[in-house]
Amino acid sequence: MYNQSQLSQASLGSMLEVANRIWRPYGISIDGGPSADGVTVVVSPSTLPSDPSGAVLGTTLFAEGHATPYVRLWLGAAEIFAGDADADRIPFNRLRREQHDAVLTQIMGVALAHELGHYLLDTAQHSPRGLLRTRLRLHDVQDLDRADLSLTQEQQRLFCPDVTIAR
Repeated sequence: MYNQSQLSQASLGSMLEVANRIWRPYGISIDGGPSADGVTVVVSPSTLPSDPSGAVLGTTLFAEGHATPYVRLWLGAAEIFAGDADADRIPFNRLRREQHDAVLTQIMGVALAHELGHYLLDTAQHSPRGLLRTRLRLHDVQDLDRADLSLTQEQQRLFCPDVTIAR
C-alpha cells in the first residue's frame, strides 16, 4: 500500500479492517504487508483527474479486458462524499480530527473492498445492488452490519461456484 495522502498508518489499518469485514464471509483476508503477488493499492490525496466532481472513490486498472493488481483510491473524493452527506449531523469539515479520519477510513475501506471485488472477480461490470453497485450510499459506510455490501448470487457463483453465502 502506497500512501500519498495525509492518512496515518493507524487510519490505513482501520481502512484495511473495514475491507476485511466485508470480505471475511467469503474467506478472503486482506493483509497490508508487501507481497510479490499482492495487489498494489495507492491512496491518492486528490480526486480522479478526469472526474472533478469527486464521484469516483476508487479505480482498478484493466488491461486487455482483465483486472490487473493495481487499485487507486481517491481520498479527495471520499472527502467530497463525506461533505455531501452532512445532513442532520455535525458538518464533516467541523469534526474533530479523530472523527474526521474515522469517517474517511470507513468510506475508503468500503471503496477498497469494492475495487478488490473488481479485481477478484476480474470484471469491470457493476451490479444494481451489493458490493459492486455503481454508487456508494451513505448508510453503506455508516453501518457495515446493516449495509448491503454483499456479492450478488451471480457474483458468488463466479467467485465460489459451490458456495452461496447469505448475509
